[in-house]
Amino acid sequence: YFVGPQLRRIAITGGTPVVICAVEAPPFGASWAPDDTILFGVRKGIMRVSANGGSPELVVPVKEGELVSGPQLLPDGESVLFTVTTGTSAQPMWDTAQIVVQSLKTGERTIVWKGGSDGRYVSTGHLVYAAGDALFAVAFDPSRREVVGGPVSLVQGLARPQNQAASDGTGNYAVSATGTLVYLTGARLGIGPAMARAALVWVSREGREAPLPAPPR
Repeated sequence: YFVGPQLRRIAITGGTPVVICAVEAPPFGASWAPDDTILFGVRKGIMRVSANGGSPELVVPVKEGELVSGPQLLPDGESVLFTVTTGTSAQPMWDTAQIVVQSLKTGERTIVWKGGSDGRYVSTGHLVYAAGDALFAVAFDPSRREVVGGPVSLVQGLARPQNQAASDGTGNYAVSATGTLVYLTGARLGIGPAMARAALVWVSREGREAPLPAPPR
């Protein structure tokens, strides 16, 4: 998780947070890869750092006028899926974004979807992404870097950032390794003091909340 200018990790059972590295603000999404590295987006591009800590490396530099968000290492271990936008505050910049795959070896970039953000590859062989207040899935072949067929709506009423220019285009959802989808519904979210005081909790299937022993934010 991000706190101020730092990326930190903490065990879900609690304990002392561990600083992984300093982060250029504002960060635009992060993911923990199977090789124990963490990818995260910043203004200058996508960074990669060991989950054990160290100096982050710029692995995908942005082009002029671009913002990138939500990087995810694909199963081949050398391709990164992420969202890129060239929109402005006067446009729905993340809803008109592109979801792309870029090789870390060659730098070759392939556009796999236009018109959405926070794209993620899931183990069912699908690309899941957010657009407007909805979540969609489309069959995706990561080896060929292309979608197959058309998208299917998964859920409606996602809570999305109210100000797209001040956000990272998050869809406020997650998919587990076993295929369980969790997501946040409600009105569009604002950015302010209330979010800074937000706390992490476990929620059971019956709706019972149990706070995690982690600091607010």
